[in-house]
Amino acid sequence: MHLTPMRVASVRTSLLNIPLVRPHVTSVARIQYQSLVLVRVRTTDGVEGFGEAVVPGGPWWSGDSIEGIEALIHRCLAPLLIGEDAANIDFQIQRLNRLVPGAHFAKAGVDMALWDARGKSVVQIRDTVSKPRSQVNQSKCRFLSHSAVAVGSPRRDPFEQA
Repeated sequence: MHLTPMRVASVRTSLLNIPLVRPHVTSVARIQYQSLVLVRVRTTDGVEGFGEAVVPGGPWWSGDSIEGIEALIHRCLAPLLIGEDAANIDFQIQRLNRLVPGAHFAKAGVDMALWDARGKSVVQIRDTVSKPRSQVNQSKCRFLSHSAVAVGSPRRDPFEQA
């Protein structure tokens, strides 16, 4: 049996503003939402992996902005990844580090999306051989519940005492 490499077909981004449960107040600003870049890597096999690139608190914290991160992904990182082996993540990140110095937040989002796609492709292969679907569904539920805690639920603040 010959397996062809999983190649990167596209890299897309979306800007999101996620409201915080309560404002984060610093000496510089009052932050009421967290902005992030959602990175979507699609492979030639049709697998989609997601990652996020975020600058906690905005550009005054590190000099990076989500708008700059999005532009860097579109103009520099995506063209270097299209057609490349999506499963060889360590090689791809080393290559990006060599060709695009710095840009740590942007590369972190791409890195997460590549790992997510690789994990999903392994699950697809495993599910073709055997069908333990309950494990996959449980892991999705855990992810969703952790996301609600990280972002905050408008119905209940997880950090408030009961």
